[in-house]
Amino acid sequence: MENFNKSIEILKAKRKSITMSDEAKKRIKLKLDEEYAKRYSEKKPKFNYSFPQKVAAIFICCFIISGCAFADDIGDFITKVFSNQNPHIDFAVENGYVQNIDMDYISSNGIDLKADYFYLDDYYMYIAFEIDADQEFTKVNLNEFEILDETNNIIYSNIEFYDDIFCASETKKINKKNGMLLLKLAKIQNEFLKYNKLKVNIQGVELEKDESYKEIYGNWNIEFLIDNSNKIESKNTKYYLESEKLVKKYDLELKNNILKVDLNFSGDYLENFSVTKNNVYLEDENKNIYRITNEIVCGKDKIRVLFPIKDADNINDLKLNIEYDNKNVLVFYLRKADS
Repeated sequence: MENFNKSIEILKAKRKSITMSDEAKKRIKLKLDEEYAKRYSEKKPKFNYSFPQKVAAIFICCFIISGCAFADDIGDFITKVFSNQNPHIDFAVENGYVQNIDMDYISSNGIDLKADYFYLDDYYMYIAFEIDADQEFTKVNLNEFEILDETNNIIYSNIEFYDDIFCASETKKINKKNGMLLLKLAKIQNEFLKYNKLKVNIQGVELEKDESYKEIYGNWNIEFLIDNSNKIESKNTKYYLESEKLVKKYDLELKNNILKVDLNFSGDYLENFSVTKNNVYLEDENKNIYRITNEIVCGKDKIRVLFPIKDADNINDLKLNIEYDNKNVLVFYLRKADS
């Protein structure tokens, strides 16, 4: 009964963030009234239903009547979870490429945790976790965790240093004691492999409320299968530099609304080359500006970044601006290879 009540509360919490049409509500109420009248008009009912069976029947009735409306609401809920991200994840959400994970909560030391949604492409991995705590919080972080594939190869561990994987997280609140954590990984130099199964082993969770932090240690070992049948069909577009002056080699590739820019400069002419993600940006022929949303790999002889680009198919020419040392600007002109 405790798990049942918890599920009901979570459904109520989620229900606050989605909407259902008035017409759907009327149809549900009408159907329930009909069922109620029919049931209690019978003097000798054939079956004596238990309370859980009655609740299950009501839920099934609701889902049958308002299936389309509820599906739209769930879509809206997923959109809110993945809101304010990059154009590529917006495209994935709109076209149904985000995988729903069906699993039970893993409980440890007053924290119930499970994975709800998953998305993976060549450069980005998103995992949305649902957290249910025995205390109020406004923000949650994973203190110690690692992500492994089906053969136990470590994809990422937050206690290790990686020069090509960047990790960030964002808390998506639902109610006082229940929230969602969106974990985001970006891979700069190489691409994520194709995985059939992921394991996320979590040893520490940090809850924040009113600038007060509480660390909770336990064991939350999450496993889920990956649906590789529903993937974005990769479309690769190569770009080339109009002038290769100052550049020894480069790789400019647009894939699934993500433009990878990998430049290796010739020589050490940039003695104090230092940039941040705010100093590197693209400009298209219509004067639209594209900025980096994750970190950047740079040194005095290289720079590697990922640019999310919306409506990439309609863009032919781009100008890459690199401002460095607070006074200098490098400009490179990128041309689509088939234009």
